[in-house]
Amino acid sequence: MRKSGFLVGAAATALLGALCTTPARADRATECTAIDICYCVEADFKPAIDANVAKIRMLLAEQRSAGKAIGYMSIPLSTAGGSYFGVNAEVAAKTKARVEKRFGEKAIYLLNPGNADFSLPAKANGADYMLQWTRVLEGRGLGEDFDFFYFTGPTDFAGALGLTGEADMEKIDSIFDQPSRTRSRFSMTGGRWCRPPMSSRSRPAMWAAASTDAGSSAVNLKFLSFRREFS
Repeated sequence: MRKSGFLVGAAATALLGALCTTPARADRATECTAIDICYCVEADFKPAIDANVAKIRMLLAEQRSAGKAIGYMSIPLSTAGGSYFGVNAEVAAKTKARVEKRFGEKAIYLLNPGNADFSLPAKANGADYMLQWTRVLEGRGLGEDFDFFYFTGPTDFAGALGLTGEADMEKIDSIFDQPSRTRSRFSMTGGRWCRPPMSSRSRPAMWAAASTDAGSSAVNLKFLSFRREFS
């Protein structure tokens, strides 16, 4: 398992390092973490990344001093694959509140990476955010700042979007019809806001209808195995 991890890290380093050597990306530089994962990041954003990492670590230390178990919520936030950040961030906030209520707000603290307080400058891209969160997660190299990890799945999205198993595709369609969402960057063509095609609108309903209990358990077991091997 150690070898495969190092191989992945080496491949990522080689690829991102190559990208950083191109003249068109002269304003970007390779930045590596404590566990030797490297990213090609915007040099001007490094102070903001460092400031956020320090702020988050201080927050976690404060929560731990209050006797709480510290968790990290893994959730897709980017716009990759046609996703919408606004909805993802909303689901993240609702999931954090629900999980903390379930286990007790005095007992746990769940770090939400979608919190606007941890945002980078507007032009930051995925690599910039990956560097920030990798540094937060790794700590001194073993993720010692966290006691558990919560992986969001279809059940969390279904609950946050109000999907109950009845007419879920109609509910998804109504979400796209809400003016506050439609004006907020769902898609834009020729200066006019437009609704995505039915194929795109139905995807969240289909995805949220899937069962992920087995998959989530497998992911958790793999991560725990990784933690045990390197601890």
